Amino acid sequence: MYIIIAVANIISDIILFAIPMPMIVRLKMPLGQKIGLGIMLGIATITVTTSIIRMIYLPSLLGASDIPWIAAPANVWSFVEVNLFIICGCMPTFRKFFKRFAPKWMGSSSDSGSSEPPSNDSLHKAQRKKHSGYTQFDTCGSLELATYPDTMSRTTQITIGSYSVSFGIFQEYYSRPGSPISTASSGTIATIGALQQGVMYLMMPFAFLILTRYPRLRHLCGPLGLAVTVASLTASAFVNTIAGLIATQGALYSIGCGLLFCPISHYMNEWFVERKGMALGVMWAGKSGTGIAMPFVFDALLRRIGLKATLLAWAGASAAMTLPTLVFIKPRIPLHTQVQVQPLSFRFLRHTSFWMMQASVIIQSLGYLMPSTYLASYASTIGLPSITGPILLALFSVASVPGGIVHGMLGDKFSATKAVTIASIGSALPIWLLWGLSLDLANLVVFVIVYGFFAGGFSSTWSNMSTDIQRDDSAADSALIFGMLMGGRGIGFVTAGPLSGALLQAKAHLSNEALGYATQYGPMIICTGVTAVFGAWAPMWKGMRVALGTCKGR
Repeated sequence: MYIIIAVANIISDIILFAIPMPMIVRLKMPLGQKIGLGIMLGIATITVTTSIIRMIYLPSLLGASDIPWIAAPANVWSFVEVNLFIICGCMPTFRKFFKRFAPKWMGSSSDSGSSEPPSNDSLHKAQRKKHSGYTQFDTCGSLELATYPDTMSRTTQITIGSYSVSFGIFQEYYSRPGSPISTASSGTIATIGALQQGVMYLMMPFAFLILTRYPRLRHLCGPLGLAVTVASLTASAFVNTIAGLIATQGALYSIGCGLLFCPISHYMNEWFVERKGMALGVMWAGKSGTGIAMPFVFDALLRRIGLKATLLAWAGASAAMTLPTLVFIKPRIPLHTQVQVQPLSFRFLRHTSFWMMQASVIIQSLGYLMPSTYLASYASTIGLPSITGPILLALFSVASVPGGIVHGMLGDKFSATKAVTIASIGSALPIWLLWGLSLDLANLVVFVIVYGFFAGGFSSTWSNMSTDIQRDDSAADSALIFGMLMGGRGIGFVTAGPLSGALLQAKAHLSNEALGYATQYGPMIICTGVTAVFGAWAPMWKGMRVALGTCKGR
C-alpha cells in the first residue's frame, strides 16, 4: 500500500511539473522572463527526485527497528527540497540585485537605458575585430545580428541538457560476481562506456554538415534524440549479454545523446560571438555538474533496486527532465529570416594547423576517460571502502565545472596553443606525481581535483582552436570545424575502450613498492600520463616549427 501511494505521488509530481510548461510558452512576456519562470518551475524536478529516493528507502523502513537512522539519507534530500522552495520564494527580491550586477558579470553589451540597437556597420566591425575569421554563415548577415543582441541573459537556454552518466559506477557493478556480464573482460565492459560518448562525438562531423545544409531539420533532432535515448535505456534494462549492452547502453544511447547535443552545440555558434570560449566552458561545466550527484545516485540505486530497475528509473527521469527543456532550445536567427546558406568551404582540411589541432584532440581523448572509467574499480582493488569510488567521481565532476569555465575564458583571451598547453601540463602532472606514486586516499582526492580541473577544461579550448584554423581559411564555417574536432574526440574515445582493456590485461607490475604503478593499473596510468602530455601536440609542433625556422635563419 505504501509503495502504491509513493508511485502515485511520483506520477502526480511529474504531471504537475509538466502541465504549466505549454502555458509558459504561450505567455506574452519577454523570452528571458519565460526562461526564468521555466527554471523556477523546473526546480520541481528535485521534488520528483526526492520522491523516488524516498520510495527506494521505503521497503527497508517498513521492518526496521531504528527508523530515524535508516531514513537519515532520504531526509537529506527532503531538506534540500525544502531549502530550494525557500530560495524560490525569495527570488522576487533578487530582481533588483541581478538587474544591477548581472549585466556586468554576464557581459551584456547593451545599455539598460537605451532601447535602440547599435548601427549595423559598427556592430559588424566590432564583431569582426574580436572574432577573426568570422564568416557570413556565422553572422547570417550583419542586419540579422543587429536585430538579435548577443547577451548571456537571452542565451542560457542552449546550455540545458547534458546526458553523461557516471559509467565508472556501472563498470564496477558489471565486474562484480553475480552480475549478468561478470565473466566479460574489463576491456570489453569499458567498451560500453567508451561508446556512450565515442559514437556521439563520431557522428558530429556528419550531423553538423547535414544541419548546416538543412537548418530546418535542427528542431527535429531534440525530440528524436530523446526518444532514442529513452528507448535505448529501456531496452538495455532487459538485456543480459555484453553484446546487447554494447548495442543498447553503448551505441544506441550515444546516438540519442548525439541527436540531443547537435542542435544545442550548433545554436551556440549562432548565439555567441565575443565570448564563445566561455559559453563552451559553461556548456561543458553543465555536463560535468550532472556528474556530481549521479555517482552516488547510481551507486545507491544499483545496490538497492538492481540494474534493471535503475535503468528504467533513469529512462523515466531522463524523459521527465528533458522534455520541458526542448521548448527553450531555439536558434538565434528564426528560420524564416535566415539567408540562403553559402557553399561550405573545406579548404581548411588542406592546412597543417587543422590536422595538428585534430591530433591534439585525438591523443588527449585516448586517455581522458580512463581515470573516470576505472577510478571506482581502482579504489576497490587497493582496498578502499566502496563509497570511495562515487566520492572520487563526484570530486572529478566538481573540479571539471570551474575548469571548463576557466579554460574557456583563457581561450577567449589567449591563443589556442597557450590554452591547450596549460590544460595538458596541468593534466599530466597529477597523473605522474599523485596517481602513480601513491596508494593513499588523500593523494587520490588531490589527483581527481587537479586532473578534473585541467583535463575537464581541455574541450573548452576548441572554440579558440576553431578561430585559429579559420585564420588559414576565412571562408570555413566555425560550426563545421567544431564538429570535426568533436569527431576527433570520438575517435579517441572509441579507441580508448579496447586500449584500456589491453593495458589492464598486460598486468605489468612496474614496481614492488606501494605505488599506483605497482598495481595492474600501472600501464594504464603511464598511458594516461603520456596522452595528457601529447595532448599539447599542436603547441609542440608550432614550437618545433618556430625553432627550425630560427635555426635556418641563422
